[in-house]
Amino acid sequence: MIASLSGSLPAEYEPDVQHTVAVLERTGFRVRRAPLLRAGQQHWWSAAAPAEIAGELNGLLRDPEVRAIVASDGAQTALGYLDLIDIEAVRADPKPILGYSDISLLHLVLHARTGLVGFHADMAGAGFDGSRQSLPATRRAELDSLYGKLLTSTEAIGTLPTGPCWE
Repeated sequence: MIASLSGSLPAEYEPDVQHTVAVLERTGFRVRRAPLLRAGQQHWWSAAAPAEIAGELNGLLRDPEVRAIVASDGAQTALGYLDLIDIEAVRADPKPILGYSDISLLHLVLHARTGLVGFHADMAGAGFDGSRQSLPATRRAELDSLYGKLLTSTEAIGTLPTGPCWE
């Protein structure tokens, strides 16, 4: 599931989200978009009011078909809904959450409350986007394999592969 866990989706980032869907589907995942992930969906600087984002996140946490959540972007809204997260749903059915920026706060709170490890990783609007196409094919394949293991394996992922430059 790709979701707006904080910031809104500017229209110019829609191609990045579509590219992320394609990358994840090529890796073997069935990808859905959460309802708040719509270009133009905005409440001030956020995708929606904090309570509405929390409601959508809680629905994803409770949905047994959702096996991972990828944030579309960071921003500055997570602080407004941390106390509204259904912690029992996280404990009952832990699932990977990927993202960074504002989403890092979400990772820290979920880890402190449940022990769930979040992944400071690519988001739909930054990372999985078209800039990944400029990487050599071998590096793209390595990253696809890494995400496949990260999201499906029950084994420790081991040492993360490094590249010659910051990505």
